[in-house]
Amino acid sequence: MMNTKLDHIGIYVKDLENTVKFYDEVFGFKERSRLNLGTTKIAFLDLGSGLLEVVQRAEAPVAPPGSWSHLAFTVEDFDSLVERVKRMGLSLREMSLEDESRIVFFKDPEGHDLEVDESPFNQ
Repeated sequence: MMNTKLDHIGIYVKDLENTVKFYDEVFGFKERSRLNLGTTKIAFLDLGSGLLEVVQRAEAPVAPPGSWSHLAFTVEDFDSLVERVKRMGLSLREMSLEDESRIVFFKDPEGHDLEVDESPFNQ
């Protein structure tokens, strides 16, 4: 296997500012930098182990409803994140795995599917 590390994951959005604010409020992802390329606006959010590239452009593709793709994160304080998301009025789907670790699913303001795990899958 090659020595490969995640650089960034890119998502397309209609409202850059609202999405940047959401990821900061829910996960604490801070903005690292911005680019403006004509009418395209890009913000890079620091995930710690890579970046989330948030791209706003007029012709941005939108994932069809019910698509199977998603972003998944592991957090240290799972209960605090769940409470924060509930206070924001977001709809959550919660479940437990066979090992009793917990997972929640919800959507960001642009409809991207998010999964938050109590324990990492890549241990």
